[in-house]
Amino acid sequence: MKLEVGAKMRQGGTGHSRARARPRLSVAAARMDRSRSTPFLGLAMVALTLIALTGCAGFASTDKPSTAADAWAGAERWVPKDVMNPPVVILLHGCTGITPGLRNWGRVLRNAGYLVIAPDSFARRDRAQWCDPRTNTTPPDSQRKAQALRADEVAYALGRVREMSAPQAILMGHSEGGVATGLTVGGWDAYVVSGYSCRVLRIPTDSPTMLISYETDPWVVTAGGTNRCPAAAAERSRTKAYTAAGHGHDLGFDTNAHRAVLDFLKDLGR
Repeated sequence: MKLEVGAKMRQGGTGHSRARARPRLSVAAARMDRSRSTPFLGLAMVALTLIALTGCAGFASTDKPSTAADAWAGAERWVPKDVMNPPVVILLHGCTGITPGLRNWGRVLRNAGYLVIAPDSFARRDRAQWCDPRTNTTPPDSQRKAQALRADEVAYALGRVREMSAPQAILMGHSEGGVATGLTVGGWDAYVVSGYSCRVLRIPTDSPTMLISYETDPWVVTAGGTNRCPAAAAERSRTKAYTAAGHGHDLGFDTNAHRAVLDFLKDLGR
């Protein structure tokens, strides 16, 4: 599990401090004081000149683009007990980050014997929340930007999971993460897509895939779309679908969805 570090609190004084009068120096002492300070002033001027000429080269590291490695380093993890070399589930969050629903999926999957890793896309310095949950919308330009970042994170995560020699590498995503999962062109042993209309799926048709959704989804309705997940499952030989009754978006606390996903993963034959 990722450790959360509390913010450091700075404590200041409660009263107003009075300025102390500077002692007057004799003429000789004043001259000596100026002579001592001159070398230090000269060094300070040289340092400022170097910074100006090099374009603050000493601070350039903070200007480097953030990478998928930062999202991986900021990941939350759920580790099963007493399981040697467990299968790994990479859990991709939605456009607002790692939510209570996503964390509940982490616990459910961990309790079933999976090592769950949820990379934090917002650990990247160049990442922002581009969606508006109040209106259930994301501008098209932001959608493309998010898809590019998430695809980069998916590829990086796959490489790290393969280094673990895990028996299975499973990609699961919700909402923006569900889109990223649905648009992944291969490399994983199985896929679980949540909170996405399934309008476009680039997952290979022969890959085990689970599509979970509500009958209607506010994000899909706002975009003028319809839920194509049940139809997509019928068109693909190794794809299953679970559709919850009603109108909603997050199935993180839906016990029937949990059961459907766990049964699907169990059928992979681990």
